[in-house]
Amino acid sequence: LNLAINGSHAMTIMRSKGSPWGGELKIGLKNFFADKSFCEKYPEAKEAQYWELFIQDEGIGIDDSIKNKIFDPFFTTKDKEKGTGLGLSMVYNIVLQHGGFLNVYSEGGNGTKFSLYFPKYMEEEQDGTEKKEEAVEYRYEGLAMVVDDESIMRKVASAILGEMGFEVIIAEDGEEGFQRFLENKDKLQIVILDLMMPKKSGDDCLIEMKKHNTDIRVLLASGFKKDQRLKKIANYEYVHFIEKPYSFDQLSKAVKKLMDES
Repeated sequence: LNLAINGSHAMTIMRSKGSPWGGELKIGLKNFFADKSFCEKYPEAKEAQYWELFIQDEGIGIDDSIKNKIFDPFFTTKDKEKGTGLGLSMVYNIVLQHGGFLNVYSEGGNGTKFSLYFPKYMEEEQDGTEKKEEAVEYRYEGLAMVVDDESIMRKVASAILGEMGFEVIIAEDGEEGFQRFLENKDKLQIVILDLMMPKKSGDDCLIEMKKHNTDIRVLLASGFKKDQRLKKIANYEYVHFIEKPYSFDQLSKAVKKLMDES
């Protein structure tokens, strides 16, 4: 309820004067398996099945400079009469009390997505062990590139691609990613490309890459499943999408699907 109210406020009363009010609030629930690679990004997670409850709005977003403060008691960006600063603190504590953890993905002006992960009850096998999901491994060879401004995501994606057999190079932003692409465009098999990056965004980087190699395979990554920037690159071949954060199983299946396209 707190997250839904915050989402509605972000799309209405928190907008700047003269800005139009409104937007879509999405609430959903899905299965999620936190595997080893995912747990490297979220140390509070355990290798287990979770329910992911997500609440996503199309509001003003959360600035990077305050993301690490939003769960602090009494911290708020709202006017005094419109918020106490306790809502997100309560959300955080409720999730932790249930043995879960949270992820927040936000872009200024494009909205915010809160993902709440709750441990899923699992039936025990006769020997007393829990049923666990086994990740399927696919093997490839050749060169892959990861372009992401978040160091932990570069590390996770590189490790997964490495386990799949790829040699991996990395870049920290869109400009560096495009330069490394030009240096290796005839050898690259696949590129994992974050949509939101400094200097050059993922969609702009993709457009430039496609001018030099129309057959390059690109897996675009974003915390928003229906990112508006995907519309302008929808007609490109060999371009797929993966939602962040992702697990080994999710990324390996997405890579396989893209690599299998002829």
